[in-house]
Amino acid sequence: MTLVQKISAYTLGILTDKDLPDIAMTGLEEGYDSESLRILAGYNTTNNSFILNDYFRKTLKELGLTFNDRKEALINVVAFYAKNVVDKKADPYLEFEKVNEIINK
Repeated sequence: MTLVQKISAYTLGILTDKDLPDIAMTGLEEGYDSESLRILAGYNTTNNSFILNDYFRKTLKELGLTFNDRKEALINVVAFYAKNVVDKKADPYLEFEKVNEIINK
């Protein structure tokens, strides 16, 4: 997933506060850079979720990114799973099951 797709997955509750350091690493890998992003990427899943969330919000502000509304977030995440099917990287039935689960959540 791209940074935007991971932010969307976080918005939908698919990813949690414990996934925030991984989301930050994705941002760095894609060329995004900010002080808070680098700090967040250095944390791990065992760090306090309040601290992780605080740095995540600072990161979004520093990068000028916003949380998507639920509809836009859903479109971003479904696009990820659809691309996996089109690129033959995943079983269509399993990916559809994931999409169906997300929609019904």
